[in-house]
Amino acid sequence: MVKVLIADDHALFRDGLKRIFSETDDIKVVAEAINGKDTIKKAKEYNWDIALLDINLPDMNGLEVLKRISSANLPSYVLVLSMYPEEEYAI
Repeated sequence: MVKVLIADDHALFRDGLKRIFSETDDIKVVAEAINGKDTIKKAKEYNWDIALLDINLPDMNGLEVLKRISSANLPSYVLVLSMYPEEEYAI
């Protein structure tokens, strides 16, 4: 079972991902976060394997969230999502 944390400020996007994941038996959404502070809090509270992290959260840049999650030594993977061209954030 792959446990997922979804961090995005758009409820429609989170709901869409949950619906897609609900169609498979080996993926479960264990937590959702709507901003950077909420993401960091839930990343520490929940047992998750992969986080889907929006790069543009209301209160904190997703890259800053990623740094804080990484510095907490959480044994998980993060997939950063963005609608921006990769050249803007890839570096």
